Amino acid sequence: MSGSKQATLIGLTAVGLWSSVVGLIRGVSESFGATGGAALIYTVASAMLVLTVGPTRLREMPRRYLWIGGGLFVAYELCLSLSLGYANNARQAIEVGMVNYLWPTFTLTAAILFNRQRTSALIVPGFILGILGVCWVLGGDQGLNLAEMLANVRSNPLSYGLAFLGAVIWAAYCTVTARIAEGKSGVTLFFALTALTLWIKYALTDNPPMTMDLRALVLLVLAASAMGFGYAAWNVGILRGNMTVLAGASYFVPVFSAALAAAVLRTPLSLSFWQGACMVVAGSVLCWLATRARQRRTA
Repeated sequence: MSGSKQATLIGLTAVGLWSSVVGLIRGVSESFGATGGAALIYTVASAMLVLTVGPTRLREMPRRYLWIGGGLFVAYELCLSLSLGYANNARQAIEVGMVNYLWPTFTLTAAILFNRQRTSALIVPGFILGILGVCWVLGGDQGLNLAEMLANVRSNPLSYGLAFLGAVIWAAYCTVTARIAEGKSGVTLFFALTALTLWIKYALTDNPPMTMDLRALVLLVLAASAMGFGYAAWNVGILRGNMTVLAGASYFVPVFSAALAAAVLRTPLSLSFWQGACMVVAGSVLCWLATRARQRRTA
């Protein structure tokens, strides 16, 4: 097997690892609390990244990337982990995760607006379909139901708001770092900063007691591994593998994530949920095809 194919396969493992994150983070938060659980996950993941990727070499990092990219990365990870931890129940956590998966659509839209990414008319139905899919998921068992969707969001505006904000922040991170990172990765440092921020929040706020048992510890190790090794594997894939294959596979993460989260959290999902999830995926794929089609015509 060639080096490129091997790197692509390694990158594809990141898709599987990230697909498990929603269910695992929620599972950890049920035992250790929203803030405490997230802090433990990022602490263990930081240690794993130091051992696998290695510590971040600050002298080699562009200063703008460290400040701007680091700030956006930490903000996104806080939004992701806390939005799942603050969810009222397992079903809502899966819905919150689906809102977060609007980031591929937002990333491509930002690339078009700010990085002058060439695109075709497919971007419009792609963007609309992605938003419609999330609305369909939030509508509950009745599908696209505006009253039910609004009631659902009002029941926990913090979780849904953090998930939506996280999607916007990650799109900004992807757009900005493409310009200022200069091919460098500060992911180990960024994970450690996320853990530090969460521990500070934990120390300054009231939190429920942590419940330590075997299941909680197993979920903690699995969540930290999925987060840390997912980023490490993705980094290998995008540097040495086939980015087209990896990008295409990453758009199916919402469906994989919902399936794994439903299994981990033992939560059945309705047909309307899966319809909405498929719409989110289809919207992302259409946005991706819009940029690919224009690039081929330009070439």
